[in-house]
Amino acid sequence: MPKKNQHKVRKVLEYLLSLAVVLAVSIFIWKYVQEVDLFTKIHIDITGNEFVYDATITENIQSYITGSVFEIDLEGIQSAVSEIEYVETVQISRVLPNTLVLQVVERSPILLINVHEENFLLDKQGKLLKAGKRSVGYFPVPLITIPPEFESELTTTECISNFFDFILNTYPGFYNNLSEVIIQDDLWIFYSDHKTRIYARPENLLTQFTVLKHFEQTVYPLRKIRDYSYIDLTIENQVVVKEKYGTL
Repeated sequence: MPKKNQHKVRKVLEYLLSLAVVLAVSIFIWKYVQEVDLFTKIHIDITGNEFVYDATITENIQSYITGSVFEIDLEGIQSAVSEIEYVETVQISRVLPNTLVLQVVERSPILLINVHEENFLLDKQGKLLKAGKRSVGYFPVPLITIPPEFESELTTTECISNFFDFILNTYPGFYNNLSEVIIQDDLWIFYSDHKTRIYARPENLLTQFTVLKHFEQTVYPLRKIRDYSYIDLTIENQVVVKEKYGTL
């Protein structure tokens, strides 16, 4: 056989041998993967949750953990996790060979509201969340009390959340020292951690607390809000105060 043809035959044999090796390795890997359940023995990695238990999330998504990591219904899992009351959003990603990563964003309660002797937590979006002993102890937020006889359009959760969104963004120092708010139709009474009472009308709350913030900046450092027994904001563009006894 001419040398040229021998060279061609050798090349073909080498190619076929390489192909056979690749096929054999591929079959071996596939059988190994099937044997050890590499893609079907799913590991769940949950991050970002502090209040919601891992076990609660795992239980809610258990019915979706079937088949290989490629077959899992991510939309179904996202929906199931989002239904958990204290979960705001969740992002899910696959990490080969067999891991699901759930990045959870929890809701951030800013108030504890008592309505008809039942407690709810209110988050930044105005969503009411059921409040039990664990959640009340976990989230140290101001208490809002709305007596039944004073419920009106001025005491809706939207009205309350809009006001506190303003306070959190422009006057966080006031929020951080607030313990309770009693809401009535014509008067909101704020109690600071130092027992100072602040009276405000439900109309134009933002304007009244802008005035209070300016007042606080004016009297500081000689006086602080805690040095007053009460602060009355109900008179337009005025701040009426009564100092506590013994303040310097």
